[in-house]
Amino acid sequence: MISVIIPVYNVEPYIEECLDSLLAQDFNNFELIIVNDGSIDSSMVKVERYRSMFDNMIIIDQENKGLSCARNKGIENATQEYIIFLDSDDWFEKDTFSKCLSLFDGMSDLDLIMFNGRAFSDGYIQNIENFDYERGVDEGKRSGLVLFNEFMSSGHFIAQSCCYIYRRKAFSSLRFMPGIIHEDKYFTAKLLLKNKQTYVIKSKLFNRRVRQNSIMTSKVTMKNAQGYYDTVDRLLREEYEYHKDDEAFKKYISSNFNAGLSAEIKAKTKLSLRRKIKLLRECFNLSIGIKAYIKILLPTLSSRIVR
Repeated sequence: MISVIIPVYNVEPYIEECLDSLLAQDFNNFELIIVNDGSIDSSMVKVERYRSMFDNMIIIDQENKGLSCARNKGIENATQEYIIFLDSDDWFEKDTFSKCLSLFDGMSDLDLIMFNGRAFSDGYIQNIENFDYERGVDEGKRSGLVLFNEFMSSGHFIAQSCCYIYRRKAFSSLRFMPGIIHEDKYFTAKLLLKNKQTYVIKSKLFNRRVRQNSIMTSKVTMKNAQGYYDTVDRLLREEYEYHKDDEAFKKYISSNFNAGLSAEIKAKTKLSLRRKIKLLRECFNLSIGIKAYIKILLPTLSSRIVR
């Protein structure tokens, strides 16, 4: 019924907790697709010890290509009706699959389910609850576009792809953008923009580990900025014709451009005049708000001026 896709790259201290959460599921009719993304530690040695514990574990080895390509490889090899992703240092609550499948079984037109998440760490972060995934909208079913508008109006859009499960055939051509970080920004927006019937579960079924030296906590570089910019470019190419008058779509484009701009300013000590001019032109062409102009023209003061 479910294809569970787990990319694995150098997560030796965490992979067992991840796999244990799948063994503990109260629904066990799933195929487990492990994509070894070129790990050089003992992660895969530990994975092999679990092979006999799962009825249907598939292991795919590839050279290191990054999270997007690993997930895409999993999608290409998935055979079950539904797809869900899990990062190899995180874990699911034991009733995650059963809750989702009961909804799919009860609503034949349902193609997408999303749920909330809880953050945890190994004592390295205070106020860890601030990193929880909380959508802040009512539980229930509505179309993807209605939800997209709700999230952009409330400011509670959650891009983390591990907080979604979807019907494989309804999104058969959808893939992650290869070679970038912040890859979820494109993928989960596309899930909603396809406007399929979607159900929101308010329960926190996903448990997200916040740790040092992960993609999300590492030092900001231009690769962070480029991930946001590439998301904007591709969404505009693919969706602008259909959503050019949609305020939620405009707001999503603006928020990702602003995130890229903030990352670029953090990554660089100074923006060249030529770069400032190019960014200002892009702001004008995309109708980006005044905050972006302040960031470009007054980068050293923007953190105090722009909230």
